[in-house]
Amino acid sequence: MLLLLSSIALGQDPAGQDLDGIRAKGLEVAPYVDLGASFTPNVYRTPGNPKPAAGALLRPGLTLRWQTPEFALNLAGQAARRQVLFVVGDDVSAWQLSRTDLNLKGELLLRPDKPLSVVIREQAGRAHTLAPSSLAGASGKGLAVRQNTLTQAGVRYQPGRGALSIALLGRGEVEQHNVTVGPNYLVPTSSITRLSGGGDLQAKWAFFPRTELVVNGQIEGYAWTGAQLPGWGWRANAGIYGRVNYPLVINVAAGFAQLRDGGVMSTTPLDGVTVKVAGIWKPTRTQSLRLAYEKDLEDSWYAPYLHFHRASLRYGVAPGKRTQLTSQGSVRWEQARGLAYQDVVVSSSIKVDYALSQQLSLGAQAGLDWRLQAGWDVPVSAWIRVGW
Repeated sequence: MLLLLSSIALGQDPAGQDLDGIRAKGLEVAPYVDLGASFTPNVYRTPGNPKPAAGALLRPGLTLRWQTPEFALNLAGQAARRQVLFVVGDDVSAWQLSRTDLNLKGELLLRPDKPLSVVIREQAGRAHTLAPSSLAGASGKGLAVRQNTLTQAGVRYQPGRGALSIALLGRGEVEQHNVTVGPNYLVPTSSITRLSGGGDLQAKWAFFPRTELVVNGQIEGYAWTGAQLPGWGWRANAGIYGRVNYPLVINVAAGFAQLRDGGVMSTTPLDGVTVKVAGIWKPTRTQSLRLAYEKDLEDSWYAPYLHFHRASLRYGVAPGKRTQLTSQGSVRWEQARGLAYQDVVVSSSIKVDYALSQQLSLGAQAGLDWRLQAGWDVPVSAWIRVGW
């Protein structure tokens, strides 16, 4: 069941205030759990013949920070169990549509106070997303389960905690897609795995009090199971980022990306141009407006690659000391190269959170999701959060 639920930052309560957490000798732990319910009028998000469904949510999470002279450890994790309780007008057992998503991130710095530090980063995730219903055999239904693990390790150079920071990291990633399409929605019809390895360069220089120059580079070799040829790709970009603690911030970055399947360039030069622009404006202490645009490309499990444009808008306001209102929306236009296929994905939501206390809060959210090559949904959710 694809439910649109709150996207609250890990380690913060819904009103946007930092949780106190549990602290002892450089260690800070902030656990929380969300309990909620949700209704969706179109559980399969099909273009027609919608099936309403309702279910429960259990979402525990944890953030951990541990700082000593020898190391600095940061961890954040969240699991979301969406338990479908009933589906109207469908002969599928409701529990079979239930889903569990995971999101884990961690970073370990050895000798964090020294100019040269060792960096280890780990990411792992499991997410259910809507597969385009126009794929062969989809029959109006499609679900893709993406599981991935990413490991990065290397060194960071930051002399005297100064304005310059350079990190050089090796990377290895395993990405698996289990795809289910067609009338028998619950049986995977295909599984494809992507293995990749390479390196990352990340450099940052705060050359003005309010501005940072950022340069990023990446190179990797990859291989897909199945008929796709192995290949390699690279990307590089540079940008100027404003400091987030000022009323108006402009971030601009541009670069180039390229994929080479079987050693032959598969991306066009125009598609390879990447752009990221974002403006963040805080007219008052309680308001924030963010407008962003992105042009990029990405490797795909069902096409040689996807070229996309994405625009997004987010507005947040705190009408009272205990209340936070957030609205956001995005539109993504994508073109699958190598296939006669294009798609438009629209997502929007409005969310309100009310803090009863530092450890207890209530929330509700309504959203609108639509995909040109799939269907629509208008999910409504409510939850209670307990956190420390």
